[in-house]
Amino acid sequence: MTTLVRVLIAEPAATLRGRVDSAGAPVAGATVMVYRAFPITGVAYYCPSCYLDCGRRTRTDEHGDWTIEGLDDTLKFELLVVAKGHLAARTVAINPAKGMPVEVSLTPRDPEALPPDRVVRGRVLDAAGEPVEGAIVVPEMVMTATGGCGGLCDGLDPLDVTDEDGRFALTYKEPIVGMNLSVSARGFARTCFMSRPPGAHVHELRVGEGAGVAGRLVRDGTPVPGVEVTLVADQSGGRVCFDRQVIATDEKGGFAFAGVLPGQRYVLTASTSQLGGGCTPPRVIGVEREGQEVEVGDVAVVRGVRVSGRVLPPEGGRIPPGAKLSLSVANAWDGLTVDLGEDGAFEFGEAAPGEFSISLHAPGIFVSHRNPSADRLNENMLVGRIDADLRGLLIETTTKRPPRPRHDDPPVPPELGGIEGRAR
Repeated sequence: MTTLVRVLIAEPAATLRGRVDSAGAPVAGATVMVYRAFPITGVAYYCPSCYLDCGRRTRTDEHGDWTIEGLDDTLKFELLVVAKGHLAARTVAINPAKGMPVEVSLTPRDPEALPPDRVVRGRVLDAAGEPVEGAIVVPEMVMTATGGCGGLCDGLDPLDVTDEDGRFALTYKEPIVGMNLSVSARGFARTCFMSRPPGAHVHELRVGEGAGVAGRLVRDGTPVPGVEVTLVADQSGGRVCFDRQVIATDEKGGFAFAGVLPGQRYVLTASTSQLGGGCTPPRVIGVEREGQEVEVGDVAVVRGVRVSGRVLPPEGGRIPPGAKLSLSVANAWDGLTVDLGEDGAFEFGEAAPGEFSISLHAPGIFVSHRNPSADRLNENMLVGRIDADLRGLLIETTTKRPPRPRHDDPPVPPELGGIEGRAR
């Protein structure tokens, strides 16, 4: 295990309890396991699976009831529930302090009863060839002879959890050509496996502990504590095994990521909204090999660019209540969001210069394609570069949904802009 993995040890005081059933009948002998943990308040200084309580488990009794005692009362917990003959389930993060029993209903499932071409079977192993129990295997994409589907697909198992021998099975309602899989397990790097075919063959999927990435967030040489730092797979160069980790800096401004998959690049940035001024330009980091400890050194908070202007109401209309505008840094999973008043005026704090998107969230109105920087592929969005303060940006809106993109649409200019200087 990489030396960057740390645990938070607190005085245990909380209890989680609940019941597992299937079609109204109790499920005895189901395993209920703490998979991840998150602070109830404040920011997280450790990875979600790095807390001491993660990995704790129990089994349901003959009534389907279970209890896990002595949990850290500063955390909320995400659970895995696994039972033979049923589809595994994952809960949302649960706060024990609320005292509500956790009710989980499992769906019966028997992969052996299905034709072989509707089942992908596998076994998750570590680097030494030992089985990994409790790994979550997710079908990121399923391919068929007539197409494919990714995400939550009708008739596709959302996940499976490996048994004590590391085995899993994922099923689909139609004959499968191939399935793209991701494997996440406590103490291992999230790993992707492309186009595994169905059938009786058991695919061996090997996972490693990954690498570590560490550094320090500073402003004018002074540590910046309590700010979330994001490490996300760099998608600018093509297909990657997507992963995103978020942890907060400690009292010395330090941060340390563990379980980082080697062989690809990552983008590192601090949360602009939490900095209270300034920004950190996205830094691209290469992670080359298993067990590598990447030290990025000091990540400095610097002055960024400011963007302000006005969202123009549609002709004869108004900006609806609750409307928001978001400024996002391309490829970095960072940005700022502001509320829009009736006049549509907005001003964003500082953000790192570079490629941006500005997204409008307002029911019933759309970003007009008369804005030169309007994204033709994604509704309600402007895209382009901002390399200096941008004042007086005017974003025209309409109540009519913009047309689908055409091959003869004018190209979007590189610099982000609205209709300023043009007649409405």
